[in-house]
Amino acid sequence: MDFFTRYPMMTPHVGSNYHLRTKPSLLLVGESHYLPDGATQHLTPARWYGGNHETLTPAEAHWINTASVLASACAENFRNKAHWIWKNAFEVINDAGPGYPEAREIANDVAFVNFFLRPAPERGGSVAWHLTDEDVELANTAFSMRLEQLAPTAIVFVSSLGHRRFQPAVPLTVPVISTPHPTSQWWNRKAKCYGGKRGRDVLSDFVATLKWPRAGVRSLPSPNTDAP
Repeated sequence: MDFFTRYPMMTPHVGSNYHLRTKPSLLLVGESHYLPDGATQHLTPARWYGGNHETLTPAEAHWINTASVLASACAENFRNKAHWIWKNAFEVINDAGPGYPEAREIANDVAFVNFFLRPAPERGGSVAWHLTDEDVELANTAFSMRLEQLAPTAIVFVSSLGHRRFQPAVPLTVPVISTPHPTSQWWNRKAKCYGGKRGRDVLSDFVATLKWPRAGVRSLPSPNTDAP
C-alpha cells in the first residue's frame, strides 16, 4: 500500500533490542495519533487518504511521527502527560519483566504502532465515533503488513477499540491480549470484562508469561550432554 509513502513518518517505533533472540519481541499497539488544534486534513477520509505529508505543517508532521514522538517522550522522562500511555505501560512491563533501573529503557526492547491510520478528529480524543469502513479496512491492511515485517512473539493492544476492530487475515500463532488504555480509569480499577482485574494487572500477568530475562542476569550455557 502507498499510505506510508504519503505519510512516511507514521512507520512504527522499533527498539534497538526488539529483534534480540534472548528477549521477547513485544509489539504494543495503540489506537491512533491526533493532531494539533486547527489541523483539518484528517477530518475526512477523502482528504486524509488522498493527501500526503507535504500539505501538513511542520508541527502536524511531527505529531504523527511515531518514532520521534516516543523518543522525545523518553528523553523528557514522560514530562508531558499526553505521553503517559508509554510511561504507565513501560512501568508495568519493566516491573514484571526485565527490571531495568529506569522503566523508559523498555522502549529499547519493544515496538510500538498505532492501529488506525487516520488521526483522531480532536486533540487528545478518540476515533471511536468517527471510524468509517475505509478506516477499518486500511488499518487492517497496514497492520497485517506490519505483523509480517516485525514478526512479534507477543502482541498487546493498549487500545480495546483497536483490538475489537482487528481482523487478522490469517490466524495468529503468537499470544495476543488487550488492555484498557494506560491513561484510562480502568488502568487502576477492576473490571468484570477483564476478569475482575485492573488493566495494569492484565498487562503484568501477561508479561510474566513471556519469561523476560532480568536485567543484569546472564543466562547460563546449556549443559554439554555429550560430556562424560
